[in-house]
Amino acid sequence: MLTEMTTPTQEIERAERAHYRRKRWMIFHIGVYLVVNAFFVGTWLFLNIDPPAAVEPEATETFWPIWFALAWGVLLGVHIFYVVARKPRRVISLPRVSGGQSGRVVRTVLFTDIVDSTRLATEMGDRRWKDLLDRHDRAARRLVERFGGRLVKQTGDGLLAVFETPGEGIECADALQQELRTDGLEVRAGLHAGEVDLRGRDVGGIGVHIASRVMSAAAPGEILVSRTVRDLASGSQISFEDRGAHELKGIGGDWQLFAVSSSGRPDAQ
Repeated sequence: MLTEMTTPTQEIERAERAHYRRKRWMIFHIGVYLVVNAFFVGTWLFLNIDPPAAVEPEATETFWPIWFALAWGVLLGVHIFYVVARKPRRVISLPRVSGGQSGRVVRTVLFTDIVDSTRLATEMGDRRWKDLLDRHDRAARRLVERFGGRLVKQTGDGLLAVFETPGEGIECADALQQELRTDGLEVRAGLHAGEVDLRGRDVGGIGVHIASRVMSAAAPGEILVSRTVRDLASGSQISFEDRGAHELKGIGGDWQLFAVSSSGRPDAQ
């Protein structure tokens, strides 16, 4: 799924993983600092409360642990400053879709849908189903942002989002499927790339309708894309399987669709 050239999204992910490792070492450093200093302070208190005969008087007259705590504290402070200063910033250099834009632009459109949502809602009951949809919505917002897209709207049991590149949209769909599968939800996804109409926070146009119809043709757990998306993703490590020609409801002509193959997904690399 990852392209051969490093994308801005991949650079951000790499920086975040490195920051997470530095943060774990910082927490370990703080923990050791507290434990060791607690030991020294406890020793000093013990010597003051009930000093053994062999202990020098100077050991109980001065608070000697302070010098050790201060020296190590300076090093700890430098460590904390370094971790905070190296925290990655989510700055995307490419122009992103904002809510105030209007006009026609080329975007990759992603639609997703929870499979058998009506049956699941009936079996689970309103409260459990609502909790599950809330987790779905939180995951959708987080993952769309993570892969550099913009969440246009939640569709009740799915989402509509737009991305600059097909690769970002496919990776987002794959990550969402994997995350929701742990909750027992199967998700189908469809993508199409083309011109769309930006209308404030919303998007419209035939490209959006095509993406919706492509999603409707997808099988449970499948990421289905139009030929345009397949062609734009050529040269990447994403691989596709031909699903043949389909008639898309309300869209004229036959449309050749492709499924993202299991060997072309991030967990298969």
